[in-house]
Amino acid sequence: MVLEALHNTANGYNLIVTTRINQPNKPNKIDFEKSEVLILNFGNYNEKQCIHWFSPIRFKKVSHLFDKCANIPVNRDFDPNKLGYDFCGDFDIWIIEQANRQFDFEKKNRSSIKRIKLKEITGSKSKWSLW
Repeated sequence: MVLEALHNTANGYNLIVTTRINQPNKPNKIDFEKSEVLILNFGNYNEKQCIHWFSPIRFKKVSHLFDKCANIPVNRDFDPNKLGYDFCGDFDIWIIEQANRQFDFEKKNRSSIKRIKLKEITGSKSKWSLW
């Protein structure tokens, strides 16, 4: 899911969060609203959120992998100068391959004990409140 798009920069980065949605059919808005952020705990990753600034340098190579599934509001601003998210140019290696390796790791090992709902990252608030 794209959290932020920086259009007025030299490269035009997109901040992409990888979710735990791992299903054969195209996810819908409800799937995203209920989803969790993928937390990496394979290899040397120590409970790291799978969130990257993606450079469109090699976008043509992977553009066929992108599809608009839903429109989820993001109520936060993500400043690349203030956040500790990594930058990457290879979507297939840094986003797809990391997710595949994490899901393969979980077949024999435990998944991360850390849980972060996507709505915590997007800043989406429930429409229900006790006060």
